[in-house]
Amino acid sequence: MDNPLSLKASMIKQIMEKKNDLASLVCTNGLSSKAVLRCSRELDQLIYQFQLVDHVIQTNNNLQYLGSEENY
Repeated sequence: MDNPLSLKASMIKQIMEKKNDLASLVCTNGLSSKAVLRCSRELDQLIYQFQLVDHVIQTNNNLQYLGSEENY
């Protein structure tokens, strides 16, 4: 599995790129175009995936911390 910090950084880069794409599409096509709506959905999905990954990483970190306390 990838390094969690590396994975999060990669996902943030994807989100920022999609956000820039969305801004460009809005400027050229207007808010209600199909291309803008599609891009917006893609951005939403990337953000959702990032939140899931972040949650899993946080849960793993918490479990590791709790497991390390048992050694005392």
